[in-house]
Amino acid sequence: MESDSDTTPTTPRKKAKLSKVKQKYKHEWECQYDWLTSDPLCEYNAKCKMCALTFTISHAGVGQVKQHLTSKKHQAKMEMRKSSGLLQKFFPKTSASTSGLSSNEDTKLAAAELAMTYHTVKHNLSYNSQDCSIKLNKIIYVDSKTATNLRLARTKMEALVTEVLGPHSLQSVIDQLNKDNVFYCLQTDASNKKILNCFLW
Repeated sequence: MESDSDTTPTTPRKKAKLSKVKQKYKHEWECQYDWLTSDPLCEYNAKCKMCALTFTISHAGVGQVKQHLTSKKHQAKMEMRKSSGLLQKFFPKTSASTSGLSSNEDTKLAAAELAMTYHTVKHNLSYNSQDCSIKLNKIIYVDSKTATNLRLARTKMEALVTEVLGPHSLQSVIDQLNKDNVFYCLQTDASNKKILNCFLW
């Protein structure tokens, strides 16, 4: 009679996996691939500037960079880049300012935009009406460089109010109250009696 231990099949032993060293990003790759940059969150990842895609390089290193280079998405982006050209071609290189004007003219233009925005807020005008006024001023004041170069519409006007004039006005009130050592108190009371609303300041 045979014993049980002789008849049970034995499973072959698994080979022990060798631990591989992860490949870190190397900045030398950027010389060969201008679209490549490092991922600030992980040193084992690379980032493609053109595709806005982060991919791992921990297993094959530069091999995975080459694999991304041959991918369909990256090839399509490269073709688009070749056909459309770079954005810098559309801007003049003669002036450091974005509008092509001198710094003095840029200052005048910024002051005019802020003045028009302040006028709109002070007189409680709508952004739409000022949008029309700006276009009209360009037609009327053709001789003025400032009027013809004025680029101010609803979106920019709103941004100037919320990001420039609003914080500046608030800070000036706070500075004035702190400078003069004025005692102040702000009280509001709202009472509702039948149809009468009373607010006291």
